[in-house]
Amino acid sequence: MKTFIITTVVTVCFNIAASASIETSYIEPRKFTDLELTNRSKDTSAALFDREVKASKILHQAIGEGRTLELTFTDVDLAGEILPFIGRHNNETRVIRSVYPPRIEFNYILKDESGNEIATGTEKLVDINFQIGIRRPSSSDIFYYEIDLLEEWAKKVLVEKAVKEKSIAYSSN
Repeated sequence: MKTFIITTVVTVCFNIAASASIETSYIEPRKFTDLELTNRSKDTSAALFDREVKASKILHQAIGEGRTLELTFTDVDLAGEILPFIGRHNNETRVIRSVYPPRIEFNYILKDESGNEIATGTEKLVDINFQIGIRRPSSSDIFYYEIDLLEEWAKKVLVEKAVKEKSIAYSSN
């Protein structure tokens, strides 16, 4: 199963953008606030989250050609809250309400084609307006709110840093 997941992630990443790379790591994921899907183990949930992060087309576009983004997650709190014994057959159910917004904490390093660090930082993202928007997640969007939070951050922070870098390089020529 692990081989299948790794192979799938590598294949998806190469198909999305062969020139952009996302590397992920997790610091004590078992201690994360809430990275557990309904009726899935923490390890399975973390593997699925990792796959979704690496498969994001928007993240790959924001990184830029030939660059690598290293993400070290220090905490994840999924949108909603798992409430026990709600639903059919007394299964646990994740209830999405505005009082349970998605939160993600991570460190990042953005590297250029040569491996030089372009940008580094620590982020604590939270989206209290996560339920407001035009597009609504489908049942197949497992980590919709969390990936959207990362993608919005990447579009603002990484793209801005790339623009600054290009303008500095252009002005020094």
